[in-house]
Amino acid sequence: MIQKNEVNCETYFKNIRMIHGAFIVGLLNFGFVLAVLYFLDIIPLKAEDSSLAYPLMAGVFIFYGIAFFLGQVLFKRAVRKASDSLRLADKVIAYRDSKLLQSALLEGAALFALTVYMLFGNILMILVAFLSVAYMVKSFPRKTEIIEIFKLAYNDQQKLNNPKSVLIEQVTV
Repeated sequence: MIQKNEVNCETYFKNIRMIHGAFIVGLLNFGFVLAVLYFLDIIPLKAEDSSLAYPLMAGVFIFYGIAFFLGQVLFKRAVRKASDSLRLADKVIAYRDSKLLQSALLEGAALFALTVYMLFGNILMILVAFLSVAYMVKSFPRKTEIIEIFKLAYNDQQKLNNPKSVLIEQVTV
């Protein structure tokens, strides 16, 4: 039996924003829990082996740098590759996938930083997590960004701005 699955513009943006927002809200929730634990004098946990503090903190900065850089490179590569396609569906799928990958990488760096903060109490780790969240908020998925980065033709712009227009068609057997 052949099934045809269509994703319209409204559903596409609702889904990508929901997932992107979940990354941000998850980090904010974890940060809130850490703040409560801090004010209850439960953290920092003061790990028994404090000789690990500086290597782990250096690891946080290195991991954040790699995650940020890798996210940028993979996003640009996906955009460049999808720009060659004539189909709008290929472009919005590449945009969605690369945006989510970017956010996942930054979320990983932020969670690592918050975990190291929980162990050793160094406030610089909160800064790394804040930078991750701030960049994720700044790079929230937008239609205008898709139009700009792919230099969409007028017809594709109209399709993108019409909530009921079908962006992605999938056929499954």
